Amino acid sequence: MDELMRLVYSAAGALLAVQMISALFPEKNSTWIKGLAVLSILCVLIRGAARTEFELDMPTITPEHTLSNTFADAVYSKIGTELLQERLYALLDAAGIETLQKQDGIEIRYQMDDHGVIEIDGVYVWLVYAADRDRAFAVLQSVLTERIPIYLHTD
Repeated sequence: MDELMRLVYSAAGALLAVQMISALFPEKNSTWIKGLAVLSILCVLIRGAARTEFELDMPTITPEHTLSNTFADAVYSKIGTELLQERLYALLDAAGIETLQKQDGIEIRYQMDDHGVIEIDGVYVWLVYAADRDRAFAVLQSVLTERIPIYLHTD
């Protein structure tokens, strides 16, 4: 903090010196004096910044500040779930496969481990027609791969 105050005082001193020069030579009180002021301030700031070691206080991350324990986790998971559901609805709709109503047709279940990693446990899809099961499974598996289990239900 002392180094920062020295830098501020040096800049103020340079401005004061330039102001005194402009008072001594009023006929040259134009761009020459302004240029001298800018040059002296830049020199003082660059010299001070080169010497100063800035210490930044980095916040430490404690278990109570992790993503899994915050409100942001719930918001991000809700947004991610809604986005994935929207994409899957659009994919099935493009393939001509009908699901139940938008809110009940696709359910995504996931879990979060101790390290904050989110894994999808499964995608549950409720179809209108049983004849669409094989086609829906093929379309969804092409996007979700074999790592994410797909469960298809018909009423």
